[in-house]
Amino acid sequence: MGESMSQPVLLPDSNIWVYLVDADAVESFRKEARRLGVVVAACPAVAFEFLRAPLGPVAMKKRINALTLGAWRRLMPEAFKEAEEARRAIARLHPDWLNPSPDRNL
Repeated sequence: MGESMSQPVLLPDSNIWVYLVDADAVESFRKEARRLGVVVAACPAVAFEFLRAPLGPVAMKKRINALTLGAWRRLMPEAFKEAEEARRAIARLHPDWLNPSPDRNL
């Protein structure tokens, strides 16, 4: 199903993700969101929170796998958006500072 501007977007916090994983309800949640036409967004801050949590490898993997499921809309980290804003300002004010053919394989 394609996304439209009128689709509601749900941004679960870490507590909701933990609840879904612990209840083994991630797949049910995915199916219900799709049935209802709700876009579920996965926030990078939640992933960082999971990575910092004192969890065993199995619990960590379950949480990260749930959050990175391909069905969710992935949001860009705030640092990426800030860098893009800075790049646009440089392009506008000092275009000569930009490399015309940057190496994107770095």
